[in-house]
Amino acid sequence: MNGHLDALGQGLAEAGMSVATRYWERPALLRVVSPALPGVGESVSVAEGPDGQPWFRCSSGTLFAPCRDVPGATAEVRARLLRLSSPAGLGRSLG
Repeated sequence: MNGHLDALGQGLAEAGMSVATRYWERPALLRVVSPALPGVGESVSVAEGPDGQPWFRCSSGTLFAPCRDVPGATAEVRARLLRLSSPAGLGRSLG
């Protein structure tokens, strides 16, 4: 499962996000923070999806992309964090 988080972390870092792995936690997490709003972030883990395959899951528990779609998952996390960093998004949940 850590390989999926590593791949997503690489994609997010290339997109300008700050990432930190927390593999000692259960479940293992990838912490993602937008440079536009350093105090707000998202924790991503991996869970079984509806198709029985590994999916990325945000901190609210929502499955948002299959792990085989790293570019799509990267875009989704980035979009969620960018929405939160806008004035209209402040105070909203990521889920």
